[in-house]
Amino acid sequence: GIRCDAYASFCTPVARCFPKEAALVQYEKECSRNASIRRQANILYYAGIGCEMMKELCKKTGNDKNTIERIIKLYETMGVDAIYVCQRGRRPSRLDPISDELEDYFDKNPPSDAPEAVRVIRERFGINITVTPVKNRLKAKAIRTEKQKAYLQKQT
Repeated sequence: GIRCDAYASFCTPVARCFPKEAALVQYEKECSRNASIRRQANILYYAGIGCEMMKELCKKTGNDKNTIERIIKLYETMGVDAIYVCQRGRRPSRLDPISDELEDYFDKNPPSDAPEAVRVIRERFGINITVTPVKNRLKAKAIRTEKQKAYLQKQT
């Protein structure tokens, strides 16, 4: 594909957007409190006023080609409401779908440590995951490893 950077001599043209919603887009570009909405309105604003090439749009908005294409595709399907599509909140974990089953398994068979928990998740559930999210999940669900239990017994 064509890259949009300082070395690309030619970039794909950008489709012109919306004549009617220009006022709303300009308002959100200048006055919105949400940075995501401002950024997305900025992309639609410059696409709408006639940036002909993707390279030019990348420079004016400070966004990469993939972001610009995503916003323009959203605009083509949703209209001006595309500027209000923002990802908010916690990202879903790969452990969410198996959370209950995982808790039950670790209640019956507590892992000796976090790396062992990772091995069990990989072998039993087929999910390739690193230690950090597993540690966080164990801590959040108050699941103690064997080493943690031994340490706590030593303390009392």
